Amino acid sequence: MFSWAEEDPKEILQSVYECMDRTCEKLTQLNIDISNIKAIGVTNQRETTLVWDKETGEPLYNAIDGASVLVSLVTCSVLHHHHFHSPVNGVSFSPMES
Repeated sequence: MFSWAEEDPKEILQSVYECMDRTCEKLTQLNIDISNIKAIGVTNQRETTLVWDKETGEPLYNAIDGASVLVSLVTCSVLHHHHFHSPVNGVSFSPMES
């Protein structure tokens, strides 16, 4: 039996917006000018796979959790046929986190 875990991508995005709002409110309370913020970084520890439509910006499907057995099976299948390395740092892709 396969393990399958999905998350609603719009819920993920909404939680990011809420976190940003609360952070800005807290910074304002601390008299920190939020207009000085030039960029933010968001990560999910690379455990969730999500694909967005580049034209509409809408998710094509729910986010698939990295703990899902299916993610590991697909990754192993791709790696069996191709030898992928990160173009930036040369690190091999792995179906399982160490």
